[in-house]
Amino acid sequence: MAKILLATLGEAHGVITTMVDALADESATGHGHNRPMPEDYVDQVVLLCVNRSETDDILNWLRAQFDPNGYYAQLKGTPIPIEVCTTRDGDLTDQSSNFRFWKMACRKVQELSQSGDELLISLAGGRKSMSALLMAGAFIFAPQSARLYHLIVKFSDPHDDKDFQDYSAFERWSSLDEGDPLRERVIHPPSEARYLIPFPPYLCGLAGCSLQTRVEGLLTREFSSGMPLSELAQQVLIGSPPTITPAEVR
Repeated sequence: MAKILLATLGEAHGVITTMVDALADESATGHGHNRPMPEDYVDQVVLLCVNRSETDDILNWLRAQFDPNGYYAQLKGTPIPIEVCTTRDGDLTDQSSNFRFWKMACRKVQELSQSGDELLISLAGGRKSMSALLMAGAFIFAPQSARLYHLIVKFSDPHDDKDFQDYSAFERWSSLDEGDPLRERVIHPPSEARYLIPFPPYLCGLAGCSLQTRVEGLLTREFSSGMPLSELAQQVLIGSPPTITPAEVR
């Protein structure tokens, strides 16, 4: 059974590498290891993000960490594939863009849930709205065996902590000199500075089959005019889906 990390991604690239490190530590502890072994690392990373040119640089950097010559391939002994799911929106600024991101998250959770693999869901990256929408999708479609995580990085030295916060965004981090130790602290904080926070078990898949069926009807649609989205969602989720004319479907 493969271990798949599903995560939201914003401007902070280190949230992905730090989550992978923290999950490997948790797995190693569970197996009685003093340090992570190759099998403790995830087997695949799936990222959910918006469509921004700045994100391309982050994704290219992340791919390099997991490719055959990358940092994690050396630790695991094999490359770790990355899949990227992107909405057409550059940000989540209104109801429609949030709706599209939620649909993308739901569909990906559905797909990964059907694989039978171990699903680890990170809510640490990107905007809070991304995390909330992914969690909403997990509540409906993820198997109850899926696990939800948040992540906090906090250094005991206030100066180190401020530096970390100031340079956590990829653009600022990239401006650091190659030999600056802060670069490494941002993407691989020491274990004593990172806190993996598991959500209570069995939050996933609580909605049940009845709500799943109704939500699937909503996921097939996108609306540009006519019935307000809130009214449409209420009818789809609670009552009979309304009839939508072709002009209202984009």
